Amino acid sequence: MKHYKRLTREQRYTIESLSRQQSSQESIARTVGMPSSSVGRELQRAGMNRDTYCHLTAHKDAAWRAGAGQRMAPELWQAVETKLCAEQWRPEQISGTFHKAGLGEVRHETIYQHLYRDKKAGGKRHLHLRHRCKSYRKRGLGRERRGRIKDQLMIDQRPAVVAQRSRLGDWEMATVIGHPGGSVLVTMVERKSRYPLIAWVASQESAALTQGLLYALRPCRDKVATMTFANGKEFARHAHLAEQLEAKADFAHPYHS
Repeated sequence: MKHYKRLTREQRYTIESLSRQQSSQESIARTVGMPSSSVGRELQRAGMNRDTYCHLTAHKDAAWRAGAGQRMAPELWQAVETKLCAEQWRPEQISGTFHKAGLGEVRHETIYQHLYRDKKAGGKRHLHLRHRCKSYRKRGLGRERRGRIKDQLMIDQRPAVVAQRSRLGDWEMATVIGHPGGSVLVTMVERKSRYPLIAWVASQESAALTQGLLYALRPCRDKVATMTFANGKEFARHAHLAEQLEAKADFAHPYHS
């Protein structure tokens, strides 16, 4: 972070002005003296496009992120903790609900940061998250290197007939994960009929999950033409599953359920 520079109000005004003139992102970046990627992140972070970007709103949000906005009042944190620990809400749910109900402005990143600090201090609040509270991973650190799914075909290569919902036999699979490391539910939905199947699996390991899918689909295996999986490593044995069911397998793009 030694060479990191924040955008000034004047630079944001320039971004707004040039964006409304339909200037390219590279041209805007040269004018404000920042990398093109910084301009792109600024527009993305503000949640605005070129026609709606407002430098005043963006600068106010940036100041909130960098300053006092990250420090929640004790009574607000107590309300957040109730939703998180007692009612098992996700930080994203808490942030959105509090904003709509006028209960206070708290961003989900702020909640996660509180949980990271609490965990580092020996606290247990992070155990109420629906996933493992891992170390914060900053932008720009490259692609994930913990392993990728072998021979993975993406949804773009799925037969066009699947999107038409005109036949039986096209299934979509996903998992519902409870306590980290515990059992999971595997959901299977046939696209045309909307016929659902749910299988309980003892663990999220790909071997156990594959066996659970095979068992659940056994009664209707002659009605399995394609399978579209969520982009999780628990579906790593997709090739074995496709071979057993004589079906084609593909995956949704990450974060596009």
